[in-house]
Amino acid sequence: MHHEMSTAIPNALKGPGFWAVALPQLKDLVVRQQHLPAHSEQDEKIGEDDLMYTIDIPGRGEIQFAHAVFDFNGTLANAGDLLPDLSHAFFPVSNLLSCMILTADSFGSVYTAVKSLPVQVHVVKTGVDKAYYVEQLEGGVIAVGNGSNDYDMFIQADLSIATAGPEGTAAKVLQVADIIVPNIYTALDLIANPKKIIATLRL
Repeated sequence: MHHEMSTAIPNALKGPGFWAVALPQLKDLVVRQQHLPAHSEQDEKIGEDDLMYTIDIPGRGEIQFAHAVFDFNGTLANAGDLLPDLSHAFFPVSNLLSCMILTADSFGSVYTAVKSLPVQVHVVKTGVDKAYYVEQLEGGVIAVGNGSNDYDMFIQADLSIATAGPEGTAAKVLQVADIIVPNIYTALDLIANPKKIIATLRL
């Protein structure tokens, strides 16, 4: 595995730095930002946001990311309570990509907890349901999570980020994650600053 330290994370992202562990399947990236045409009302795919950015991966071609999909409990929340200061960290990401939460909502708190976040929420029953939602999205998907029921979603997504939050991380998802980070703040910082993904995944 390749280990590389980033520069400092802004204060809003809770800390002076982060570590990330990159799996070798992704290579050097070139990042460009662009806009997609608006979707028609007849579009059957989930999501109608016109924001995206393109990552050009030598050996794999271009991936046009349009969505960031998040687990809730253990990733954005601890025991059903939203982690501190996430609103500030979320808005830069929501300016680039359409954001969605897929959760089983174990504590029944997601709708109240995320009312300040610029995200769509879908309550699901299983990890297979999460993967189905990701499959229906039009455009590339970045998935962020920590639990066993994120495994199928990670496989379906174009890029997956596993977080090691207050509820731990399931070993199963580490097997398929492209990047592993210590918390959601680091994950959001990477998504908002795609050139940091270049540094992490570079061979």
